[in-house]
Order: sequence, then C-alpha cells, then structure tokens
Amino acid sequence: MIEHLFTYGTLQPGLAPREIASVVEKLCPVGEGFTFGRLYDLGAYPGAVLDPASAWCIYGTIFELPQDEEILCLLDAYEGSEFVRTEHLVARVDGGFALSCWVYDYLGKPNAECFVASGRYTKKHDAV
Repeated sequence: MIEHLFTYGTLQPGLAPREIASVVEKLCPVGEGFTFGRLYDLGAYPGAVLDPASAWCIYGTIFELPQDEEILCLLDAYEGSEFVRTEHLVARVDGGFALSCWVYDYLGKPNAECFVASGRYTKKHDAV
C-alpha cells in the first residue's frame, strides 16, 4: 500500500481552497520533493504531465497519508476527471530516500504557453 501523497498545486499547504482545506489539514507533511515531468498553469489550478524520462522537474510537498481511506476518496473527487492518481517515485529535496507516492497526473492536452519552467506552482485561489 502506498503511504505517501505528493502534491504540486492547490493541495499544498497554504494553497488549498476552502472547499478542500480541511482535508489537506489532515495530511502530515514529510518535506519538499520533486518528480519528473512538466508543470502547466491551467488558470485556477496547475496540471502536471508526469514523465520519468523528462529533463524537467515538478516540485511540491510530500505527505504521509493518514489511515483514513476516505481521505483519498475526497481528494480524488476534488481533482475530478481531468486527473488520474498514479504511483510515482518522488525524490526528497533534502537528499533523503525517494518515496513511492500517489501523484495526480493531468490527462488533458495543455497549451505549451502555460508551461511553468520553474516547476513550482505558487498561486493561492479562494474557493467560490
């Protein structure tokens, strides 16, 4: 069973909209991490197109998941049909061991103009 979640966008601490913030608060941060792929700014949220062979990195937060299985169900519902939760290896920025994490992979075809070269999403959006 995968015990960690890697978030790169609105599921990160301080960036979660009100509608999902109480769920994110139940996650225990392990530290900053990165995985390979391309990050895109889709407007109200980002999308990561994961690719282990990519030269680009996507940065975010690694969380230890609580024993509550409902957490992933709530996060899946929040992410919706544009994203699929997949298992990926995430390296720790602090140099610790890489961890197998759930990561939300964007299924759409993002516009190249929306590419975030830094690999870091920092926008905060309030829920409607």
